[in-house]
Amino acid sequence: MRLSHHFWATLLIAAACWAPAAAQQQAAVPPVQAITGAGQQQPSDVPELKTRDVISPDTHPVSGAEQLTLGTSAETRNQLVPTFHFTQYFDSNPSVQPGSGTNFDGVSTMGGSLALRRTSGLNSFILSYTGDGVIYNNPTGDMQQSTMFHSLQASQAFNFGRWTLTAADSFSYSPEAAGGYLGGFGGIESPLGFAQNYVPNQSVLTPQGSRYSNSSMGQVEYHLSRRSSITATGSYAIMRFSESSLFSGQQIVAGAGYNYSLSALTSVAVSYSYSRFGFESSTPVSANSFNLHYARRLPGRTMLHLSAGPQFVTADGLGRTIVSYFVSADAARQLGRTSLTAGYTHSTTGGAGVLLGAESDLVHVGLGWSFRRAWSLGASTGFARNATLFGGSQSYRSGSAGVQLSRSLGPTAAVYCSYSFERQLSALSCGSGPCAGGLSRHAVGFGFQWNIHPIRLD
Repeated sequence: MRLSHHFWATLLIAAACWAPAAAQQQAAVPPVQAITGAGQQQPSDVPELKTRDVISPDTHPVSGAEQLTLGTSAETRNQLVPTFHFTQYFDSNPSVQPGSGTNFDGVSTMGGSLALRRTSGLNSFILSYTGDGVIYNNPTGDMQQSTMFHSLQASQAFNFGRWTLTAADSFSYSPEAAGGYLGGFGGIESPLGFAQNYVPNQSVLTPQGSRYSNSSMGQVEYHLSRRSSITATGSYAIMRFSESSLFSGQQIVAGAGYNYSLSALTSVAVSYSYSRFGFESSTPVSANSFNLHYARRLPGRTMLHLSAGPQFVTADGLGRTIVSYFVSADAARQLGRTSLTAGYTHSTTGGAGVLLGAESDLVHVGLGWSFRRAWSLGASTGFARNATLFGGSQSYRSGSAGVQLSRSLGPTAAVYCSYSFERQLSALSCGSGPCAGGLSRHAVGFGFQWNIHPIRLD
């Protein structure tokens, strides 16, 4: 089943705009989110660069569990950054029900965030929290009168001798699928940037209902020489739904890899990973992947990471194995006042609560441009396809596009307005009630953000 011409036209219009929170923007505003799945890196992950800013190179291993970045701005280290924001939306389908509503209801969100990046010697600590109160101005029997959103991530890295030990955790509580959450913080995007295969998939829009997820990761890297290293990684993640018709579950990932630097900018790697997706009342699914990696990193300017390899997927109870493939491509580019991020992943996932294991394709593109010193324009678009693994032709196709215009009000405040569109197609019903299989959704919003002066911790 194909998406409508209206949907594709909206995608093209949004992609033509220059996008997410701009590189030299004085007061950053959360960009419009695309449906990309939890943990997928968003346009806001591109660090804000100033003319004389010093960027520390990204040192994550190519075969590790964390996404590669453009590097770390020296101005963001050793400081606590609090912010406050308020947004008023007008949403054509706030309860995320099948259909295409045209009556816009009000949704108010109010909250704040707290970010900390602490560096002490060779060790580093990252903390990021975002919280929102969500009030539906005209609630119905299909949705809650008020709810909340929470996202908390923390990471600690220890370096001693040839060893680097990393422990990280990412938690979220949301009133709906992360890809569709209107608060602007959906997708669990964070400074940690877990790789897609280490976090639960949330790229299918389902009717409103609270959910929470948590991903914990541990990683050990041993440097064999100045150019080479080996890594061992393990993670455990859960996804729980208040809606009984959705499939709660958990996933375990274990992997190992060998990394080699061809030059100061270019690295290659080989890796193996084992993933197991468990469900409360069904047969678990496991996947074995063997991948080759290529990465090129120019601090503050360019990042490219490509991974590909065969994947062998097994349903334990059925005794069946299918041969598939894993592909991941992530890129970021910062050029003056313009930024670009793009990503694509094809892999086996947990099914986003509607399928007992899925073959998933996740795509996102974000563009950003700042102009006239105080203005910035952001656009993002995304697409997700989730298809059942064993038998049948059940699948979900979801897409989104959005644009946001922001204006700084001095060095610490900004106002913004936005428009987003979501569309999902599927003939599948899940459990005792229909998933949001055929739906469309429009949302128009405006808001204010205040960046409280950072607190130095030196």
